[in-house]
Amino acid sequence: MNIVLTPQQSLAMAYARLQGLRYDLGEADSVAFESLCAHYDRALDDLRAAGFDLSAFKLDDQEQVEDREGWLRARLDALLDYMDLFAGLP
Repeated sequence: MNIVLTPQQSLAMAYARLQGLRYDLGEADSVAFESLCAHYDRALDDLRAAGFDLSAFKLDDQEQVEDREGWLRARLDALLDYMDLFAGLP
């Protein structure tokens, strides 16, 4: 049985998933890190399907960075801050 979510429900669900990813980031090893990146991009894809285009926050796998964990943490923090502002939270 498929349940169709409202855009607000999709937004709330993606926010919760992204918060979970942010929490899990400190615990990730190198193998799990790739999975976290995939889950991050999947959350953005789900938001786009619900009418929220946040593609500006997509991860660029070609970007060369030394601290990949810090890079993902910064992306997650920026996206979560944006979503807080979008929702009107301080």
